[in-house]
Amino acid sequence: TFFLIYFSNISGIIKGYLEANNKYTISYISNILEQIAKFIITFVLLYLFKEKSLNFKIIITFISLMISEVFSFIYLIIKLKHKYTLKDLKFKPTGFEKNILKQATPLTIEQLIMTLTAYFEPLIFYYIMSKNNIDIYTSTIYYTQVSSYAIPLMIFTKFAVISISKYTFPLITKNQGNEHLQDILKNIFVITLFIVILNFVVCVFYPEK
Repeated sequence: TFFLIYFSNISGIIKGYLEANNKYTISYISNILEQIAKFIITFVLLYLFKEKSLNFKIIITFISLMISEVFSFIYLIIKLKHKYTLKDLKFKPTGFEKNILKQATPLTIEQLIMTLTAYFEPLIFYYIMSKNNIDIYTSTIYYTQVSSYAIPLMIFTKFAVISISKYTFPLITKNQGNEHLQDILKNIFVITLFIVILNFVVCVFYPEK
């Protein structure tokens, strides 16, 4: 699934650019689609391959996470292609209350979807553990390790890139045509490269831990 990381990172950059230009709706809706796709694809694939080994199921889950990124990426590209050009993405401080409502509504729906998936996740996890005759104490240890350690380590590159893009896109916008723009872009590249290398080291040299 390595090549799918490209879609994940590009999605993060596009979302950062949109939000820097006060266009939150597309970004939030893409997150909603990603959450729905993530839940459905994971559930369906795990059900279809329920007789396979635990290692195989872990791989299936990781693939599902990455495929859901593609859904988000496709939606972003389609919306940008049909609705905006780069010159249209400029902040216009008009209709303030309407803009707030347009941002708040999809954000509320996004948070609702994330809450529902977060609610079902432990239920499904513990149900699967019980079906495999694993006691509640051991299941809780596994759940804690997976949710607070393993998953964040696998996907922290994505969130780091999104955070960097959100922070730097206003700087890029303000420095269009400025001599400092190249320095800003070089710094972004170096920071992102460092994060990717760190993630690579963790995944290659410390997978067992």
